[in-house]
Amino acid sequence: MKKIILIAALVLSQHGAMANEAGSLSDLFPGSVINPEFVINEGDPGPDALEIETLIHDKNIVMESSEFKIKWTELGYGAITEKVIIPELANHTVFNHRNNGEEGPCLRSYRMQGDDPIEEPQSLLVNIQIKNQYLINEEKRICKVSMVEVVSTEISGTVFEHVYSKDMGFRYINDCLKN
Repeated sequence: MKKIILIAALVLSQHGAMANEAGSLSDLFPGSVINPEFVINEGDPGPDALEIETLIHDKNIVMESSEFKIKWTELGYGAITEKVIIPELANHTVFNHRNNGEEGPCLRSYRMQGDDPIEEPQSLLVNIQIKNQYLINEEKRICKVSMVEVVSTEISGTVFEHVYSKDMGFRYINDCLKN
């Protein structure tokens, strides 16, 4: 019996059914008991889900004035906003921080057009952080994971930032509870 279960698990994993392995094995072997600890539950964790973030990468880079440009533009946001464009940033980030039509990845401020001009610095200290975000609902046995990359700098007291988040799917609840 153990050999049959092992062979069935191998066949299912070869066909991309690993996430539904427990349910598929139950279908193959009616009356068998599958441990719920080993089932990935997918769905909405709900508004009461516990949110945990863990920092997995934190890096600072220095960009010289020839490597960035500060400008007012409406590209990517539909309203005029002040951005710092940093083409070299693409070599240091995981996700795409370039808005469609821009010359390179950019960070946005929330300054209004007409605010006092910012004095362009000789260099920028840019911080890049990557975090795993877990939304955990123990009652539903759901753990949804996202990866979030935050790129930021400060110029003359004004924060410029770009955040990109990517849904990474679901994990076994016990793996998430370890975080």
